Amino acid sequence: MTNDVSRDVSLPAFLLDDLEEAVDDRLQIAGVKNHIDILHVDDNHNIGTLVAEFLRRENGSFEIRTETHPADALEAIDRDDADFDCVVSDYEMPGMNGLELLEELRKRYSDLPFILFTGKGNEEIASEAISAGVTDYLQKSTGTDQYEVLANRIQNSVRGYRAENHAVRGFRAMNQAPIGITITDPRKADNPIVFVSDGFVELTGYPRSEALGRNCRFLQGEHTDDETIRDVRDAIRNEGPVTVEMRNYRRDGSEFWNRLDIAPIRDETGTVTHFVGFQQDVTARRELLAEFEALGDVLSHDMMNPIQTIRGRLRLALETGEETHVDEALPALERLEHLITDISEVLKAGSIVSEQTRLEVGTLAESVWDALDSYDTDGTLSIDGAPEIVGDERSVTRLLDNLLGNSLEHGTGEVTVRVGELTDGFYVADDGPGIPEQNREKVFEQGFTTKEENGGTGLGMASVRQIALAHGWRIYVDDDDTLGGVRFEIRTGE
Repeated sequence: MTNDVSRDVSLPAFLLDDLEEAVDDRLQIAGVKNHIDILHVDDNHNIGTLVAEFLRRENGSFEIRTETHPADALEAIDRDDADFDCVVSDYEMPGMNGLELLEELRKRYSDLPFILFTGKGNEEIASEAISAGVTDYLQKSTGTDQYEVLANRIQNSVRGYRAENHAVRGFRAMNQAPIGITITDPRKADNPIVFVSDGFVELTGYPRSEALGRNCRFLQGEHTDDETIRDVRDAIRNEGPVTVEMRNYRRDGSEFWNRLDIAPIRDETGTVTHFVGFQQDVTARRELLAEFEALGDVLSHDMMNPIQTIRGRLRLALETGEETHVDEALPALERLEHLITDISEVLKAGSIVSEQTRLEVGTLAESVWDALDSYDTDGTLSIDGAPEIVGDERSVTRLLDNLLGNSLEHGTGEVTVRVGELTDGFYVADDGPGIPEQNREKVFEQGFTTKEENGGTGLGMASVRQIALAHGWRIYVDDDDTLGGVRFEIRTGE
């Protein structure tokens, strides 16, 4: 017999009440057996047989096993295939009385219902039984009505036991969910939180003691959108579901984007008794969306310039018949081709992260380096340590292609590039001119470029950042003390 569910989560009383009300007379909870397994212990075989027969008559869902010795009863309980819902025991038995049996049972199962059904009844035994933690106490009598009473007490005891076990399993699953979960009670003033999951504590940094009893608005702050707040309030006032994304704030003051799903919980009459909320950190996705929102400006600005150049040169070629105008259009056509390729990579960066495996960054970097033969600059690549990460191989290859290509494009003479190991990621450094501190945040913006001659698309570094964000990584720019140029650090958080 498997151990009962340990009470390692706090259960709101409302859920236990609702579950007990939802259980019908045959104790049919979803996913729970609809019969009751009873272990009856009585040293008198004839009485044991009689009790079992009358209980079956009272309730056809009862399945009863009778043992005449407490040691045999414990052995039956310890069997792997045993699944008892209740123990009914006599008091006076050879070798071990009923309360001593209860003591042994509680070492194994802390909450399994135990009913003392004995002919030796007095106040002293009743008081001792209650102190020992029996679920119920019933004194045997001579009439058959006692079996109806016993059957009702078994059924009530098992109903509460199953409902609580069901609730504990459900709340354990909620606590283990990789998102935040809250339950609020709109029947109380200001709709306070009555339950928070472990995921909520981890997401927000607020311990339960600082969240329970408060309205969820304590997560709002300076940049929380007022219209979104109104949408949530309107949904709660109208007792309906709502899904929003809003800026919230952790206990340490840091900001995050929270995808909030709220749904009402109704009782059997349709009355809303609680609201359940699901919180998910979607900051990385929102940052990707912000990148894409700016893409329209890049397209209209960067693509129109070469298109206008090509159109103008071709018109002149048609008007004058001079092929030199076609030759003049070719550089703009080549730039447009590179721009389209870069844009395609940026658009894919938010979704190309699929299968992730452990990657040797040095091996990938060397492969990318060998393929970078389109530049007129000579260079040397070295690998520092043995950097390894978990990521999507194709997107990480594209990230390295942009970083290594950036070093070659901006370097002069023989460029030296190093890819090295970090405790939680890797870095790419070079001996080029570096990036001024005032440009280090801008370098990842779409459309930003330092290429004055012929203009750059400003999308290569944006693609690097998007690939990093798609993996949930962060990227930082600094000076490299060894080589003297720029150093890009990709922090994976592993």
